[in-house]
Amino acid sequence: MPEHVALQVDRIVTRSSRSSPAAAPENVGTNANTSVFATLICEAAAPFVERNTDAVVAPLAPNGDFRIDDVLSPAPKGCASPVLLIRNAGNRAWFAAGFVKLED
Repeated sequence: MPEHVALQVDRIVTRSSRSSPAAAPENVGTNANTSVFATLICEAAAPFVERNTDAVVAPLAPNGDFRIDDVLSPAPKGCASPVLLIRNAGNRAWFAAGFVKLED
């Protein structure tokens, strides 16, 4: 899960994942040549609009870290129920998700 995320109206910046999506035993401890992208979903229920960064914007470092600094397309116009997915660019499967922490 990203340790730091900054969302602006149409831009996303994430840093440092430490969660490699390499699932095959021979790929443990490597980045498996994986690149990731982010998807922001603002709807609380289906149908969902996928607001994506560029699908090959962030290659994983060997330790699983990544940095995404890109614009979302389509740009959100308000975001009532934000969920941020970090997705594998190869198969588009998500392997990490983040959401806004609500105060008690």
